[in-house]
Amino acid sequence: DSVVAAHPAVAPEIALLLVQRPQPLHGPQPYAADRTTPVVYAAGVAAQAKSFDYEVSLDETWDAWSDRGGGVLAGADEASWTPEHLLLAGLARCSLTSLRYHCVRAGVTLTARATAQGTVTRREEDGRFAFVLVTVEGDVSFEPKPDGDTIAALLEKAERDCFIGASLTVAPAYTWRVA
Repeated sequence: DSVVAAHPAVAPEIALLLVQRPQPLHGPQPYAADRTTPVVYAAGVAAQAKSFDYEVSLDETWDAWSDRGGGVLAGADEASWTPEHLLLAGLARCSLTSLRYHCVRAGVTLTARATAQGTVTRREEDGRFAFVLVTVEGDVSFEPKPDGDTIAALLEKAERDCFIGASLTVAPAYTWRVA
C-alpha cells in the first residue's frame, strides 16, 4: 500500500496569469455596477473615477464663451470647444430662449445672461461616463418688471420648457438672479 500525501494542486492565493495583479484581500474580487469592471483598491480604498468640469457663459447678446484658454468665443477656436461645452451652451441658450418666449407672451422685455456648468464622471448606477451635475445660473431683468408671482411663473416655465434640460438624465439645477 502506498500513501499519497494530500497536497493541493495549487496553493491558495496564487495568480496563474501571465501578468502581475494584486491578490484580493478577502473574498471575491468586487466589481463595479456594470458587473464586468473590477473595482481597483489602493491601500484598501476604492479608486475614484476621473472627473471633468466644464463651463460656458452667454453674454448679454447670447454669444457663448468657453472656460478653456481664459474664455474663447464660440467658433473662434474650434479646439477649445468640446462636445461637453456645446451641450452646456445649448442648455444655457435653450433656457434663455424658453424664458424669452414666455416673456414675449406676458408682454415683458427680457435682458439676460447665463452660465452653465457641468461635471462629467463615471456614474455609479451603470459605470458610464456622463454628466452627473449640471447647473444653470441666469442673471435676468424684465421691463416692465412684473410682480414676484409672475416672475416666479416665468422662470418655472423657462426651466420646464427647455427641451435640452428635459432631455438630460441628470436634471439641471437652476439659479436665477433677478435685477
